[in-house]
Amino acid sequence: MATAACNEAGPGKTTDYEPKGKTTKVSDLPIYVTGKGASAIILFYDILGWGANKLNNFGKKMIFFLYMVIKYVVINRNLFELSDRFAEAGHTVIMCDHFRGNPWPSHRLPFKDDKEQQEFFQWFGKNASPELFVKDMKEIAIPYLEKEQKCTHITSIGFCMGGLMVCVTRQTNLKKKGAFHIADDPKIAGIASIHGARITEELVSKVKCPVYYGATPKDTPVETVKKILDEKDFAKKCVYHTFEKMEHGFCGSRGDWKNAEVKKNVDLVVEQMLAFSKQTIKA
Repeated sequence: MATAACNEAGPGKTTDYEPKGKTTKVSDLPIYVTGKGASAIILFYDILGWGANKLNNFGKKMIFFLYMVIKYVVINRNLFELSDRFAEAGHTVIMCDHFRGNPWPSHRLPFKDDKEQQEFFQWFGKNASPELFVKDMKEIAIPYLEKEQKCTHITSIGFCMGGLMVCVTRQTNLKKKGAFHIADDPKIAGIASIHGARITEELVSKVKCPVYYGATPKDTPVETVKKILDEKDFAKKCVYHTFEKMEHGFCGSRGDWKNAEVKKNVDLVVEQMLAFSKQTIKA
């Protein structure tokens, strides 16, 4: 969900990266797939979704990735590039389009007034609820990785809204309409939240696996998250980093990766995430 930091970050940046993977559709869920390995990484996109409402020279391909919550007129492929980089390190990587082609329009950030913000909340409840993400993971994405890709180890990484959703997939309970839905999926060995949205103390307290947590100055502080996770039996396996000079969204669709300082920090995320994933394999 769009926090103040997410809203202020505005629309996505244009990029010209050519994705190396392919798109498939499992049930009604479009999935971008890249790389091959027994270890899988699931990427959860940010509030800008797959990053386009027109695919330009993608031809008839429809490429997906888990990263924020928005539909652009411009093209942003940052998370496709990130997926491919993880794939090059020997992982099977998938990014699902949970919005199913109906993301929030990029040009409608930041919100121009309270009415537009309320329309966003309505859109979120219908197209981007935690319940939807959990259902897609349990019923489609994880079975696909295990049965079709033959993966034996899974970690997940999310950006902005996706950083919230990775936590939801490994928490104790998810309450809806008076009932509890068990969201926790032990098949996910570790989660990474990069400039995650709505990272509350209650949410963190329910997480049940090692965490890589990367925050910008406008996000929930590392210290807040670490204090809670230090009480867990997996505390020593958690990794933290504050990206002091970065703005919310730098590693997703709002990041200007042509900027040398931003690129350096994105490279650091990749390095740390790969090390974290390897560590969870040994766990």
